[in-house]
This record gives sequence, C-alpha cells and structure tokens, in this order.
Amino acid sequence: MSSKQYRARPHRIYAGPGGESIIFNEETLELTEVDGIHLRLLDLFRDPVALETVLEVFGDDASAAREATEELVELDLLTETVLRRYLTLVDLKPKIRAFRVVLTEQCNLRCAECFVTKNQDRLRTMDPETLERVIRQSIPYGAVERLTYHFFGGEPLIRFDYIKRAVEIADEAVADGRMLPPLYTITTNLTLLDDEILSFFKERDVRVGVSVDGPEQLNNTLRMYVNGAGSYADVERNYRRLVDVGIAAHVLITPHPAYLEELPGIFRAVLARFPMQTVTINTPLHHQTLAWTVPGDVYARQLVEVMRIAQEHGISVDSAASPPLAALAHGIRREGPCALTADRIMASVSPDGRMSFCSQKWHEEIVLKQGPGDSKATIPVRRSDECVTCEARHICGGPCPAHQRIANAQIDTNKCDFMRTLLQEVAGNVDLFLGQEP
Repeated sequence: MSSKQYRARPHRIYAGPGGESIIFNEETLELTEVDGIHLRLLDLFRDPVALETVLEVFGDDASAAREATEELVELDLLTETVLRRYLTLVDLKPKIRAFRVVLTEQCNLRCAECFVTKNQDRLRTMDPETLERVIRQSIPYGAVERLTYHFFGGEPLIRFDYIKRAVEIADEAVADGRMLPPLYTITTNLTLLDDEILSFFKERDVRVGVSVDGPEQLNNTLRMYVNGAGSYADVERNYRRLVDVGIAAHVLITPHPAYLEELPGIFRAVLARFPMQTVTINTPLHHQTLAWTVPGDVYARQLVEVMRIAQEHGISVDSAASPPLAALAHGIRREGPCALTADRIMASVSPDGRMSFCSQKWHEEIVLKQGPGDSKATIPVRRSDECVTCEARHICGGPCPAHQRIANAQIDTNKCDFMRTLLQEVAGNVDLFLGQEP
C-alpha cells in the first residue's frame, strides 16, 4: 500500500446536526461522518500523491494517518484510478409508461397563478374523435407493463364523459388480451364531484389527487370560482366523501411564490382537515418556459420542514426532492432529471392529440416524433460546464430537457440552488433522511 498513489474523489464537507463533519462523496453518493485527520488527509490528497509522502507530514502520528487513509480507501473517498469525466451530452432513451391526457384546458375555477386564468381566449378541449385515437394508439404501450392514464386539465371532470369513454376503450383492449389492466389517476379541484363520479372512482379504483393550496382563507384567495367565491368548503366536503367510501385520495399543494416561506404551516393546516397517506408538493413552474418560479434554496429548506412534519404523522411526501433523496438513499446516479433512473417517462397528450416527452407541458419543441406503438424516445440532455463540477450532479439528473428546448436555456439556476441546498439539508438532518425510499 505504501508505494501506491492516491487522490481524493470529488467531495463536499457539510455540518451535521451536532456540528460534526459530514463528507459527501460526489461519486458514490455516500454521506459519512469523519474526523479531523480524515479532513486533513483529503486535503493532502487533492492531487495524486504517494502515501509515504503524505505520511511524512504527520511525523509521530503517521500510524494513525495510515489507519485513517485505509478507512478513506474503504469508503472510496481515496482512489488510485483516473477519475472519469462527467458527460456533458446525454441521449436518454426512456420508455413511455404513463400518459397524462389533457382532456380540456377549460376550468370552473380562476386560480390566481393558473394558465387557465391567464389564457381564457386560447383554451382548448379535446374532441371525441381525438380521444378515441389517443387511447387506441396508447394501447400497445401497455402490452407488457401496466400503463397509467392520468386525466388532467384545466378541470378534467368537466369532461367526465371522456374519462368514461377512455376507460371503456381500455377495457375492450384488456378483454382482448392486447394490454394489461391499466392504472387510473386524476388531478382535480373536486368541486364537480357527484354521486355518479364518486361511484365510478370507487369501482375503477381511481387514485384521486385533489388540489388544495392552503387553509380556508388562503385557499379561497388563491383558488376561487369564476364569480370570485372561494372553493374551499366544497372541496373539503367532497374530499370527505372520497375518504368515507375508501377511495385513495391525496392532496396536491402548489406553493404560491408569495407564501413560500409559510409552506410548513400551510401543510399543517391542510393536514388537519384533509386525511391523507401521501401529499404531493408541486414545484411552481412558469407555464410557458417551465422555469422554476421560486428560489431553490428557500424551497429546499421549506420542503425539509414539510418532510419532518409528514414523518411525525406517518405521511410520505412526493416532491422535487423525492428522486434526489432516493438516489442518495440507494446510491443510484440519476441519468435524467425526471425520475430516479430515467428508464421511463410520463408523456403528455395535448387536447389536439399530440404527444410530448414532458408530463408538465405539451409544446411544439418537445413533441415526440414517433409512430403508434413505438415506446422509444430519444431525449437529449445538455449539461453546462457548471454541471461537470457541481456537487449535486449525480443526484440532480441534469438540466430539464424541456426547459432547454422551450426556453433555449442550459440550466435553471433555481433548480441548481435547490439541489445544492438539499444536499446541505440532508447532511444537517440525517435522522430525517435515513431510510428514504424511491
């Protein structure tokens, strides 16, 4: 061992919950508590150097330094190998395993930050022929693995008739052996729930995500009817109806940028009135460019507080932090930005029936040019020079390819700040993040 040369792997040093030093190995994604001697050795091994040369620096403490070096080698924080370069251009080739079908962009609410409120003269609704074509062309994607249909809007329950027809078409395909039984989900404001819809959700085991953005006063300010009246009371009443019949319902909270620092309190208030096993915190995005509209560092810290509250109540949190946390927990490098392993995507289908590789938005620049039944898509991710040296590069997955195409931007600095701050928060709250699952 003494004749070998070592160099430190790329790493970052963070303060742990008790002020101890936590090392993050940027290559293996391991977080490890270390002592002062380890920190000194990592500094001395910044460039390739022989072990004996380094041990001479320690004099009488050379034996302890040798033992600490062995520990660093075992932790893979010191290496003899040439470090590989991080790729700046990656072609992802995921499979489509879900479709977000935008049935209509119309809505019966006029929420403060929603594209519906800002684009009344350009809202579209899918026609029946397009619905038939979209669902029939999607069937081959579900031949081997279960496909998920996510009904979306606007407010998708405005076209509940379309949802029923889509399920009928899928049922025919399942009966004929052309696809496995699909999963059904919906994102809704729930104000249009009636007995027929309730029975349908129960019968078809539809997973229902309900948008609630705060306690009653705040929610009524942000999510109001066309006439200006608040929607909170109707949503809460209908949510209780879902829960009472055993439908899998959960809440989706989209933080308003003006109330971002109130997010933990908002979550507590919603949790007190809406029973749930999981909560989704949506990242506020600019509707046109998909750029994050909240400061990433603040958002990361607020999400950590939400996760701590959720843990106290046995609730799981789905958010922008979920894939990077799963990557850390399992030592899996993220290849792409949309999921943990980038082997599958949720494609979105616009009201005119065209498909994009982004579940957040349909746009001409991100249309999938492929034929019916072709489940392959090639999606380029271009990383900037900053990505190559960023400590969060292997948990981030790289820049959003849709944002790159639509906004002609390499990176979203708010997202970058989010990933870096999340790492710091994980080190400072290791008790919270141990055992995170994907």
